[in-house]
Amino acid sequence: MIKNLELNYGRKKIKLAFPIKNLLGIIKGKEIPQIKNPIKSIASSLNHPIESPPIKSLVKSGEKIVILVSDKTRITGANFFLPPLINQLNDGGVKEKDISIIFTLGAHLKQSEEEKREIVGEKVAQKIALFDHDCHKNLVRLGTTSFGTPVEINRKVVEADKVILTGSITYHYYAGFTGGRKSIMPGVASFESIQANHSLVLNPSQKGFHPLAITGNLKGNPVHEDMIEATRMIKPAFLINTVFNEKGKLAGIFCGQWIRAHDAGCRFYDAHNKVKIKNKAECVIVSAGGYPKDINFVQAHKAMDNAAYALKEGGVMIVLAECLEGYPSSTYLEWFSLGSSLKIEEKLRAKYSVAGHTVYSALKKAERFQIILVSKLNPEDVKKMKMTPLSSLEKALEIARKTLGSNFSTYVMPEGVTTLPQI
Repeated sequence: MIKNLELNYGRKKIKLAFPIKNLLGIIKGKEIPQIKNPIKSIASSLNHPIESPPIKSLVKSGEKIVILVSDKTRITGANFFLPPLINQLNDGGVKEKDISIIFTLGAHLKQSEEEKREIVGEKVAQKIALFDHDCHKNLVRLGTTSFGTPVEINRKVVEADKVILTGSITYHYYAGFTGGRKSIMPGVASFESIQANHSLVLNPSQKGFHPLAITGNLKGNPVHEDMIEATRMIKPAFLINTVFNEKGKLAGIFCGQWIRAHDAGCRFYDAHNKVKIKNKAECVIVSAGGYPKDINFVQAHKAMDNAAYALKEGGVMIVLAECLEGYPSSTYLEWFSLGSSLKIEEKLRAKYSVAGHTVYSALKKAERFQIILVSKLNPEDVKKMKMTPLSSLEKALEIARKTLGSNFSTYVMPEGVTTLPQI
């Protein structure tokens, strides 16, 4: 018998017909019902926030307000929640000329004006000033965290009377979860600050990663705790974080005090997307989840990281990730040219690099598993990552059969970026 599936790849779908006898299961989270009336639900959440007064009672006329909004690599529903948020600010006496939106790029690539407008919606774009964060200029030094991270933040954010954090919550492979404090660190931090914060992923006492800087964990996670310390220096006034279901529909809204509301959202997300499995498989077929979750290699790698939790050592991982925008910079390929995770770790410990960290994590997995990457990346670049480049899922399955035999056990993960398997 055959199981017929469709997996997202960029903005397209790839069909998969797979023998049921080989299928250990389809790993996906519990279905989260979509919110039927997003505008009404967002308004209700804004009026009844978590451990906070409504934002309209926290602001006053004449104050400069900065709203931090995620860039194009995240689906957040900003076009839904920004209009009612701005209305509440207006109700509190704040004029639209005193409101700015800053996109939390961290060290990501700049966005076009069209991309900015698409994120916030045309009505908001017509009346609110939009700015991309630049991690190399217009920064203010606020101090140093207990972890030794210099906290340098976008000047517009520092000089604002009130700062509002927004974003969406998903898993993150070393910060535990996205959302919340990540709007500040790395969102509007300097390149030096970002490097220092992310370097905390390395185990200080021995080789490899810190054991608590992992997917889905906040407790004792040094990367997360450092982000919290940095964000406290800004003292955000309010937070709006969203959760989307596997169909890309708004499924959760969390408004209120920036730590408490984010914690509530993380618990909600984890309860629906952490999946218990009995055994690991010889093969995992994982889709990052389609655009924008597979917009580039960095985003696609998050799916690989989650899939590794379900795969036996030496197994085959087939990754579907279009990677239309390739790599954030050519620096990534320079790191791959070092040839081994050991050499990369040595260089990282001497001088940390965000790009080097992603490459290190990817290469460690390529050394543990046979990774077949179905993407639009240059095949020669993929080979430098010690992965097998292919253009079709069918060819990838042929290699899996040659490697593992015809009866290999398999999991399929349709939403690799947002699903966390656990034994």
